[in-house]
Amino acid sequence: MAFVEGPKSFLALRFLLGVAEAGFFPAVILYLKNNWSGKTRLVSGVRPIEIKGFLFLLRQENT
Repeated sequence: MAFVEGPKSFLALRFLLGVAEAGFFPAVILYLKNNWSGKTRLVSGVRPIEIKGFLFLLRQENT
């Protein structure tokens, strides 16, 4: 934001930033899809949910 001198330069820099980071999320999804099998992705997504539920139950018992 050091280069912003007015509304037009702000919008131009925001546009360029958006263009630069637009491909990041699809690239991460493609990387994960190609490097881990479906079963591994499934387990890595389910385990945090189970842990969160367990921690929630522990919190309820302690209050």
